[in-house]
Order: sequence, then C-alpha cells, then structure tokens
Amino acid sequence: MTPPGACAKARRVPESVAKRYVHDSSKDNKNEMKMSSAVASVSEENVINCDIYLQTATVRIIGRNRSKLGRCLYDIASCRTFVVEQVSKELYLKVIGQEEQKMYTFGSTKPIIEKRNNVRVVLKSLSMQRQLVIEALETPNISSALIKIPDKDLKSYCHRNNIQLADKSNNDDLKLSILIGSDYYWKVVTGKIRRLSGTLVACQSIFGWTVNGSNAT
Repeated sequence: MTPPGACAKARRVPESVAKRYVHDSSKDNKNEMKMSSAVASVSEENVINCDIYLQTATVRIIGRNRSKLGRCLYDIASCRTFVVEQVSKELYLKVIGQEEQKMYTFGSTKPIIEKRNNVRVVLKSLSMQRQLVIEALETPNISSALIKIPDKDLKSYCHRNNIQLADKSNNDDLKLSILIGSDYYWKVVTGKIRRLSGTLVACQSIFGWTVNGSNAT
C-alpha cells in the first residue's frame, strides 16, 4: 500500500483507483478553503491478479431512522474518510457542512475541483457492542477494484486460532460503502497484530480482526 507520507504530495494515479482528498480550512476566515490532493493506494490490477488482502470489515451503517450493511476499507494512506454518496442519500445522513476538493486523475495536469457534503454517520460492529461516530465526505465511488474477502481456507484458519474476522461478507459483491482514512484509522484499529505467515498478518480493530498482506505461496 502507499506509505502514509504519500498523502502530502499529489501524484498521477490510474482512474481505476479510489480517489483521495484532503481539506485544510482557514481559522481566520470560515469561507476560505485551501485545497490539496492525496493519492490512492488501491489498484484494480493488484487486487484482481494477486492474492492480496486489504483491511476490510463488514459494518452496520446507521443513519436517521434506518440502517444497512456495508463493507468498510481501512486505508491509512488516505488523508480523509469517505462514504459513498448513494449510501449517504439512502440513509439520510446528516449533512454538517461542505468542502471543496481538488482531484487529480491519471494523465491530467489540471485538477478537477468539486464541492462535497460532509456528513455524520454511525458505524456499528456486527459481532461486538462497539460503534463509532464519524464524519465523512461523500464520494461517488470508493474504488472500482474488486476488493478480496478472506477465502474459505483463511476463514477456517482464523476460526481455529480464535481470530474473529471483521469482514463477514460471503462474496465479493458487497461493495465498499465506507473508507476509513488516517483521520479515524487509529480510532478503529487497536495496534494489536498477529502474524499468520511471512507475508500475511491479522490486525485487530473495534469491528473485529482484519487481514492484510499477501496469501501467495
């Protein structure tokens, strides 16, 4: 994955990856907005062609008087946290403000400037009585890549070793609804890690254990 420092410098990235944004508001003038951009760390090629696991969880996304299941991606390389715009509308998430964003796509030299809603959302664990209230920027899509879920053998191994996985998806069709960026990453993960192999680890979070790394032999 892209190192954390990458969010400080804009680079050209493929259109297939998730888009990242960062906002810096002026304390002296509430109407003044400074804009920059951050790069993505999820590529379609890496996910589909290799046995690469990213940190994912299945959570209940709670809005106003309604909720739904969704998949959540933890990505410390993203400077901000995002929610898919369609999900936000379905759940009537409370809009608490707007921010202008600067976005670069592959091959472009000029950014696209867009205004996004900042919404409040509650994420709840499916297996533990834990929940987290976050603020997230609406985005049309988290990633067009197919983010792998733990396969049958990996799930069985984790079960035998008392590792309760956070991603309870039965197939890859459950799309990403939330991206947890560095602004909330360390409120979600505990820092506890268990090594599963030389290239694969399990990382504990408030929603359960996530797996990260390569399962290739």
